[in-house]
Amino acid sequence: MLIECRECKKTMSSAAPACPACGCPVVIGGATVTTERTAKRWKKLYMVSIAIMAVSAIIAAVAWVKAAELHSSLLQFVCYLGVAGLVVGIGLAAYCQLMTWWHHE
Repeated sequence: MLIECRECKKTMSSAAPACPACGCPVVIGGATVTTERTAKRWKKLYMVSIAIMAVSAIIAAVAWVKAAELHSSLLQFVCYLGVAGLVVGIGLAAYCQLMTWWHHE
């Protein structure tokens, strides 16, 4: 059965726990069903930070091994870039976790 959202006035299913458009919880039998409305952008950015960390760790590890074998200063530089990317990824992940908590409703 379709009902109208009390916040945005768009139609939605009565079986939905919250409005898909605005996230307003649905009142069922006088009891409000609460749902998490944290912005998906922080969760997406968190996943990007995990990917940055993974790629950076692989680059750093491979460059470290090859730099030791070939005594190449360029590969050492690439290794440092990989470590820097890893640090950036960790910082971004921490920032995303903080913003997810801060904007949680």
